[in-house]
Amino acid sequence: MDILSKPLTIGGKPTEDEMNEYWKKMDVAEEFIKAELFPNGCPSFQDAKPGYLAIVLYSFLGTFDVVEEFYGFKHITAERYPFLASWNKAVSEVPEFKGATPSSVKVIEILHAGRTISN
Repeated sequence: MDILSKPLTIGGKPTEDEMNEYWKKMDVAEEFIKAELFPNGCPSFQDAKPGYLAIVLYSFLGTFDVVEEFYGFKHITAERYPFLASWNKAVSEVPEFKGATPSSVKVIEILHAGRTISN
């Protein structure tokens, strides 16, 4: 998301080049999660707890729906990133993650504060 942070933080729109670079990085994330974390199929945490990598990735992707609402564009869709969307949903259902994920209202407050500071 760092690629898009400056234009989005100041209230602008990312350029086509910024979006293309972002999509390429998200493509890598989708393939990495599929190949390295769940090589045998659909993401599930019923039999195991998420590891450190899942915690770090979820810190970036866990509130993507709120971020999409705030910035006005979809950056993760189940059509483009089916595995990433499925993984995100599976992690969000783990009780420890549910309790640690900030509310939508809190995320919106943080995004507004970031935009205000940048302007």
